[in-house]
Amino acid sequence: MNIKATLARLGSALDGDNLSRSLLLLPGRDSTLSSAPEKTSDSINLVVGYSDSEKSQAALDLTLLIAYQTRLATRKQVIVQAVYVVDSIHPIQKKGRSYSATHRDRNLSSESISSTATLLQQRRLTVNCVDARAAQIQCFDEADRVLWQARSFAMEWRGSLNTHLRFGNPAIELSKVVEQEQASLLIVGCHSVEHPLVQKLENRCGCPAIGIPQH
Repeated sequence: MNIKATLARLGSALDGDNLSRSLLLLPGRDSTLSSAPEKTSDSINLVVGYSDSEKSQAALDLTLLIAYQTRLATRKQVIVQAVYVVDSIHPIQKKGRSYSATHRDRNLSSESISSTATLLQQRRLTVNCVDARAAQIQCFDEADRVLWQARSFAMEWRGSLNTHLRFGNPAIELSKVVEQEQASLLIVGCHSVEHPLVQKLENRCGCPAIGIPQH
């Protein structure tokens, strides 16, 4: 994918060549902005970091526009890879009352106290497992909703879109998908190279990365 030509087409669509060039956040390790011949491939992959935030929605809209323009210009299949990264799943925290068996009955044997403590510990573990499971279900439901939303927007553009649900550090997971899909471009909902996500991507991402216009 020729990034220079892509930015030129984007500048024309946005009615501002300087604006489109300002969107470039990272040149990528394996690509340049030169007009060198593109690699022969049947399809082009674009990766976009997506959540339900306003900025990520702008990034998805921009990605779909680039995909549409690239498809017209190259006559190749352009596939958008929407990546939703969850930092972690936190179990629901509940405040529990502490319970001490030693002061309830002075006549309790050490065996019964130990047994009571063990049962209480098992009960706490069971509650924690239930809470963790509930948090996981809530997380997957939210991810399904977000990714379904991305697919719906792609249908409006009549484009091809694959979705990825990842867990961990966003920069690491986005870079993994870029490598896995041999992506030509990464689009994120950031305005500046100073953004923490962009800085973490700098030494990880193997393709150019662009952001969204500054309002």
